Amino acid sequence: MLLTIPFILLIVVKYGRFDQALQINFGSSPSEECTRIMGGYTCRSQPKNVGDDLIQLKIVSPRTKGYCGASLIASKWVLSAAHCFYDLDNGPFFAVKVNNIHKVKPVKVKEVFIHPEYETKHYRNDIALAYLETSLRGPFLKINTVKTELPCTIATAMGMGRLGTDPSAKNPSEPMCLNVSMLSIPHCSLLNGIPTRFMERKYCTTPGCYHGDSGAPLLCNDIQVGIVGTTDKKATKPVLYTRVDIFYESFIRPVTKYEL
Repeated sequence: MLLTIPFILLIVVKYGRFDQALQINFGSSPSEECTRIMGGYTCRSQPKNVGDDLIQLKIVSPRTKGYCGASLIASKWVLSAAHCFYDLDNGPFFAVKVNNIHKVKPVKVKEVFIHPEYETKHYRNDIALAYLETSLRGPFLKINTVKTELPCTIATAMGMGRLGTDPSAKNPSEPMCLNVSMLSIPHCSLLNGIPTRFMERKYCTTPGCYHGDSGAPLLCNDIQVGIVGTTDKKATKPVLYTRVDIFYESFIRPVTKYEL
């Protein structure tokens, strides 16, 4: 069976808070978010080994023309990166779920929950949840709930950002996938020059994503293990991802009240 990846149109109309979830008003857009899959292949062209009927979302802001990835993890819950909502003044935000790339169904977002300890400088705790006003049918993307230092050696990054660093590079007409190698945090620190203390709750892989893929899922055997985070502007250094397992008990489960 070929891989199909639906997308959703989401309108953010209200922003909720979890515990003391920070209010987002950072001014300028972050400059080093991982926002585009570089090269890769169309996800639907791959056989079952990268997943069947996976759900991925594309969040966009008409005002800034910026966009991010996300994933549908339950009927009313969307998982993404905190920096995708870096300035609520740039809203409303939208996301797009597509089975057939020409069919779009809009769904309102009722609340957005940002991790209360999110830090913009080093993108610590870069995770957010969006709650939908109406339920969506699955399938839902399964997330890793068990703490695992190295969930696989070869992972799959997903996204729909532009396919190159050149300004003339175009966006793909459908979701793209890319196989990337998982790297140890010490090795990653050596390659990208970031101290390991800033990567405590992250995974790291070989390069591959660029502007537009932030917030999209990183998969190991069809399970979401990470959220696409940051990279360098030339897309030549390792990519960092927020670990889903670290935040399941402390953030995802308390906010969603789901045992995913």
